[in-house]
Amino acid sequence: MVNYRIGKDSLKPQLLPIAVEDGEHLEKLYDKHSSKLLVLLFGTSWCYYCKSLNPVYRKLSLENPTALFLKVRRSEFLISHLVVKA
Repeated sequence: MVNYRIGKDSLKPQLLPIAVEDGEHLEKLYDKHSSKLLVLLFGTSWCYYCKSLNPVYRKLSLENPTALFLKVRRSEFLISHLVVKA
């Protein structure tokens, strides 16, 4: 059984992992949750291996509420927005 944190910083389990829409959405999520570990899954809707990871990735996102799990479907569109901020 998965325990969910209750509070202002918790996310609804039915929305996890979060689907990233575009580069601006990714930047907003990063800015809002910069203190959390961000875990990104890059994939496509037609890839068998990407689809097979979905249940495992969702389970990980539910079991680790202190991290933010994101799914990036249009990788080629978002790669230009990814910058390592240290």
